[in-house]
Amino acid sequence: MTSRRPLRYSGIITRISRQKTRTTRKRSVLEERIAQMIQETPGVRKKVQDSSRFVEDLGFDSLKMTELMAAMEDEFDLIITLEEAVSIRTVRDLKDTVKAALKSTKGVSDVAS
Repeated sequence: MTSRRPLRYSGIITRISRQKTRTTRKRSVLEERIAQMIQETPGVRKKVQDSSRFVEDLGFDSLKMTELMAAMEDEFDLIITLEEAVSIRTVRDLKDTVKAALKSTKGVSDVAS
């Protein structure tokens, strides 16, 4: 029986791991709060995912989107411009917009990606 030895490649020792790696990344507290606010919107019955589209998947109309933007502004004390608001199509777009707004208005440099 042969013993398992580390593989050597150009002087670097690497080990083959039999553990499965998780492909899902952890959500930050900010991302969790945004997802929670979307999920709490009346009429949203589907699970909110980053790839969820507001109109097609979650059933948002212009009024719901406007109310959601206002709630985001109140919750995080920021301003979402009209140009930014009209470019938001998915949950990921909204999270990115909120993070960018927080970085620019608050000077927050440690907003989790």
